[in-house]
Amino acid sequence: MENNVYVIEREASDWEEAILITSCLLYKNGCVKENFAEKCIEREKVFPTGLPSKVPVAIPHTDGSYVIKPAVCMLRLTNPVLFKNMEDPEKEIAVDYVFNIAIKSSEDQLKMLSVISNIFQDDEFLNSPKDTPIEVLKEKFLNKWRE
Repeated sequence: MENNVYVIEREASDWEEAILITSCLLYKNGCVKENFAEKCIEREKVFPTGLPSKVPVAIPHTDGSYVIKPAVCMLRLTNPVLFKNMEDPEKEIAVDYVFNIAIKSSEDQLKMLSVISNIFQDDEFLNSPKDTPIEVLKEKFLNKWRE
């Protein structure tokens, strides 16, 4: 899975663009099918994934049938975007990170969610200054993955 971990930084105008950015990278790298982004957006509208953690994150994903090989794309946003709150869809959360996960099996899903859970409980990791080079952030993410 380590070869299919992507960490990028971009600006997005809204949550849909954030999902498109991450999904397109996963598609270009052969991890997901062409309609993966569309299905992630559809799912997000029904089951929002914004998490009100200390450093708010969103974890968009969709059914494993749109996944070719397990992968994750972590997007550090240059400016936060609003996602609906997973716990209260009437509220919005300004998220700084989007973890778009492409998972085939429930076993992969549990491991991925465990790693992401571990990451967003780590203030030092998520509060990395915006000027932390993206490669350093990727290495920190991979180290969390290996723990």
